[in-house]
Formats: sequence, C-alpha cells, structure tokens
Amino acid sequence: MCDGRGVAARLAGGAWAQLETSVDKEKRTVTASTTHFSFFSVFAAAASGLGAIKVYPVPWQPGAGGRFDAAGVTFSGLPASAKIKIFTINGELVRLLEVAAADAGNKTWDGRNSDGYKAASGVYLAVVKAGSDERTLKVAVER
Repeated sequence: MCDGRGVAARLAGGAWAQLETSVDKEKRTVTASTTHFSFFSVFAAAASGLGAIKVYPVPWQPGAGGRFDAAGVTFSGLPASAKIKIFTINGELVRLLEVAAADAGNKTWDGRNSDGYKAASGVYLAVVKAGSDERTLKVAVER
C-alpha cells in the first residue's frame, strides 16, 4: 500500500480483501493484480483533523421540495466531542451544537437559533472546533 491508498476486491462472502498496489501520481493511476474476477474499489485513508467534514445541503431550502430540501443542514465527518458554533455574517452567535460519540460523526442543525426561532434566510458561518483544531464552513439558508 502506498500513501494510505489501496485497492480492495470484494470476495464471495461480501468481505473486502486488500490487494498489493502501486500508485503512480504522475499518471494518476493505481495498479493491482488478482487471480480471480471480482468487484474492485479504490480506497483512501480518512483525512485527519477536520479536513473530512462535509456540510449539506448548501444552500438549504427547507420546504422547497427539491434536492436542497432536508430536515436541516447536516455536518458529517465530525470527530466526537466537536463543537459547532453557527454565526451570522456579522459575527452574532446563532446556535451552539455539541457533538457526542452517539452522533456517529453527524450533526444536523435544524435551522433554529438558541431561542428556538427559525433563523432568517442568509449566509451563516459554522465554526467547528475539536481540541486545538478549528475549521470554518459557509452555510446558506433560503426560506
């Protein structure tokens, strides 16, 4: 395996088996060989720190019925014990969300402020902090 990347083949029982691989960064290829026909997939090591966090849907359009409609804005790839502070573009704190181990790396903001009222349409900044790591993400709400 090279750089935490690898190729895995799916076995008859549904399990994945790692294959010997080589990575050519210049040609942007991953090569592996096997003695049987199978399904194959390329895997990469999970990003460390807060780089793996995703936020969706953006923009969030609650009640619109389209692809940006959801129960809330979901943050995924979060480490346990992270904190998400959602601010207005003017720097006013809207909501604090605390991530627990039971959240399994996902936390959803329901679009409400700390008092339970719906946050207005606009752009918000979500500051995610875990230990000494911090990352800022943009969130848009269209009501």
